[in-house]
Amino acid sequence: MAEKAFAKTSELNEDNVRRLFSAVCKSDYEAHKKMSESTVMNSENGFESIDARSILWDDPLLQIYRKNQIGGNSSWSVNTIRLYRKIAQSIAYVPESDEGCFGYGKMLLNILIHKLEFMNKLDEAYKEKSIEKLKTTVKLVARINSEIEEFILSFRSYQYNRYNPQGFEIFQIRLGGQKERFKEVELRIKEFISGKISSIPELHESASYKSVVQLYHRLATASYFI
Repeated sequence: MAEKAFAKTSELNEDNVRRLFSAVCKSDYEAHKKMSESTVMNSENGFESIDARSILWDDPLLQIYRKNQIGGNSSWSVNTIRLYRKIAQSIAYVPESDEGCFGYGKMLLNILIHKLEFMNKLDEAYKEKSIEKLKTTVKLVARINSEIEEFILSFRSYQYNRYNPQGFEIFQIRLGGQKERFKEVELRIKEFISGKISSIPELHESASYKSVVQLYHRLATASYFI
């Protein structure tokens, strides 16, 4: 941004920025640009946009953000997974010794991919009332929660090395909440499979609004209180 604001011409000198970025940040400029593609904002059509933060904070059972997006664009989830896999493949060459955000960044991409895949499979299995598919889906919870735990530890190291402890508690609370909600999904599925409950009402919601607010407290719960 500084290069764009203070350069003598309005054209951004990518080569110069690349050299400065490498010297100052000790990281790969092109890989950072590629990572930034995980969020695609399109103000003209909210159903075509992709907000990585909203996917991360979306409740895995209520699926407020995901269901809003597929309500306006049925292929949104599949397209997003395809995009994220492409990004992950394009930054795979970046070594762990890189001082950028790729340690936890790669983990984050995996979480987003696996979370979307999980929600897709959960929706499909529940709509079909397929016990076998539900049994297969519920087994994925352990992997996702393990990935979230690894992500917390990696991001913790990044936070403490570059910033300070203040503020990290928010990420721990939110990510810890994600783990607990995935455990709740597991419990709800097992209760449904066993016949203890006859339905999972949280999975029945299908409302979609183009102007959905992509804020944590609007995605973590449908309740006002949080």
